[in-house]
Amino acid sequence: MGTRIPPNAPGNQCTVCFGVGKTFGQTNTPKILEVILQDLEPGPAWNTDLEGTILTRKRLIQQANPCEYSLREGDVLFFWRWGGSTTLYSVEDVVTPTEYFRGSQGGVCLLELDNDLLTSPFIGATGGVALASWNPEDV
Repeated sequence: MGTRIPPNAPGNQCTVCFGVGKTFGQTNTPKILEVILQDLEPGPAWNTDLEGTILTRKRLIQQANPCEYSLREGDVLFFWRWGGSTTLYSVEDVVTPTEYFRGSQGGVCLLELDNDLLTSPFIGATGGVALASWNPEDV
């Protein structure tokens, strides 16, 4: 059945985004970041068996780097990172390997990313947007 994801709580502080003068202010960094994909368009390598996995809201868990979140569900890896100058989100089948979403945009601590993938035989989806969120009252 997999590992049960705990309710949200304060995580380790991501000093890139949280703190005095930072994008999200002086609040706790969430342990869980929720991400959902919207408006994806199936590409040449779209796998209908993974549709339910890819298109449902995900609760990514904070990693050792407090600005990174990930979740592996079956063969699909979901990964979000707030970096010093960019925000990144990727969704890929690590076995085939097929990419379904890769958004990397300049801008610190973004919560919305466009899919950068262009069609090719190894691309599972194009278009769409990834939206990240958390409830500040939970942390």
